[in-house]
Amino acid sequence: MTLLNEKSIILIDNREKDSEIPNLLKDKGIPILFENLEIGDYIIGDLIIERKTSKDFIASVFDGRIFQQANKITSFTNKAILLIEGNLNNEIEYVKNKNSIYGTLLSLALSYNFKIIYSNDIEESANILEIIYKHGKYSKIENIHLIKQKRISNDVNEQKLNIIASIPHIGEKYAERLLKSFKTIKAIINASPQELSLKAKIPYKTSIKIWKILNEEYKG
Repeated sequence: MTLLNEKSIILIDNREKDSEIPNLLKDKGIPILFENLEIGDYIIGDLIIERKTSKDFIASVFDGRIFQQANKITSFTNKAILLIEGNLNNEIEYVKNKNSIYGTLLSLALSYNFKIIYSNDIEESANILEIIYKHGKYSKIENIHLIKQKRISNDVNEQKLNIIASIPHIGEKYAERLLKSFKTIKAIINASPQELSLKAKIPYKTSIKIWKILNEEYKG
């Protein structure tokens, strides 16, 4: 299904139903539509908004979800917002490697061109979304399949692609190159940064990051 969205409506991912934000938006008289969105939590025109609580944001940094989501979102639009809800500074106090959080925020802002906005709670998040809806100027997202496929693939090749694409700094494009070049996941893991870069035509700096994730010891 292809969705074309203009400012007249806010598309909301079904997973946001429990957040109470949709109800707050409806109380403000803003028209909303729930969908199973493949990318983002809220879509206003060509603006895609990913909402995370401060705790979930930190978890997504360490499990790599945030980079996978950023890769998907920026493949559709250059207008993206990360809305972080809650006191991030308090959550960071419990993190051993604080620089990984700061580095991720910088990477999202500089490399992925995300606008990062902070809110204290769901009421403030709803107010921010209201302001974006009422005062922004947006065009359409054209010819983009935003609806998530509900099936779980039984295709082994697709499963391999999903596994590799879920690794931070890779994404679907590099995952396909890596699998075509090395054939197996084991071969990718055993490859040196130079091999990853030369065979799959991946930037060398990126191949070093990938190699470190695959090979460095876990320090728990």
